[in-house]
Amino acid sequence: MNFLLRSRGHRGRVSDHFDGRKFHNFCPDFWNRNLDKKAPAEVLEFDLGVDFFIKMFFSHWRKRELPDGLAYPKSCVLGGEIVITFVNHSTVLIQTEGLNILTDPVWANRASPVPFLGPKRYLPAGVAIDDLPKIDLVLLSHNHYDHLDVRALRKISERDKPAIFTPLGNSRYLHDRKIFGAHDLDWGQSRKISDEVSVECTPAQHFSSRALTDRNKTLWCGFVISTPHGDIYFAGDTGYGPFAAHIRKKFPSGFRLAFLPIGAFRPKKMMRKMHMSPDDAVRLCKDLSVRRAVPIHFGTFQLALDGQDEAPNILREILSQPKNSAVHFDILQNGQSLKIE
Repeated sequence: MNFLLRSRGHRGRVSDHFDGRKFHNFCPDFWNRNLDKKAPAEVLEFDLGVDFFIKMFFSHWRKRELPDGLAYPKSCVLGGEIVITFVNHSTVLIQTEGLNILTDPVWANRASPVPFLGPKRYLPAGVAIDDLPKIDLVLLSHNHYDHLDVRALRKISERDKPAIFTPLGNSRYLHDRKIFGAHDLDWGQSRKISDEVSVECTPAQHFSSRALTDRNKTLWCGFVISTPHGDIYFAGDTGYGPFAAHIRKKFPSGFRLAFLPIGAFRPKKMMRKMHMSPDDAVRLCKDLSVRRAVPIHFGTFQLALDGQDEAPNILREILSQPKNSAVHFDILQNGQSLKIE
């Protein structure tokens, strides 16, 4: 089973976040590209323990239904208008400039390679996969099961033949599973989607694995979609880290829109390096001069000890404080759409 699931990993030159075998989290000299004086990588270490799994087993998460009145996504959105549809977890349909962009597509009932084990779905996807418009581009942040659903991605790939942008090592994994059109990007690399729109791979603080023996053999990332009408940031799956200052330096004008994770943050001492909490998301929103943000990574799969509604409720409480009056988050339910003028 391990052999069938594991990623063969990335093969390439050593860098400040790749030692030739495995990837590491953000190094302070990343943007300097000084490979002769390699900065020490921050190591992501955590111990789940038996107590964690006992508490997960006796959690109070319950299955829920979608809200009424959800509409099908539009087939296309032209010009500088943005229409976003929050599908579930970290899966978002972004429609702008005539392009349909899908992030981290997941429709599986469990975020796991085993149908009867692992984190299960508590809320249906807000859009059926067959109801998606034609997808032009998939942004895949890393290879965890709650972000990379092979069956769903294969179906989208066969139907629409989109380009797939993903961090180093993942295109090989997808190709082995007959998912074509994937292009690997390293942190700081970019590709054009159209004459006016490009995507850049940005650093994040996380880790990767699909099996027991392939930990950190592929890279993880966020993405910036640059358009003539303002940039869009998709943070992927990340803890709050020093990469924020470097994204701000690279994109000093800030972001018209950002998708920031807020869930799977308890216990904080263990989760903080790999997942952002609601207060981390607000902090990052301020750091990056985000004009409008949408929280992701909550409410669909239970991945940690926070309650089912805890992340959005804490976010609402934080936003009600006078010091955060200029921070704007739109909290969406699965299947809800939002127009950004």
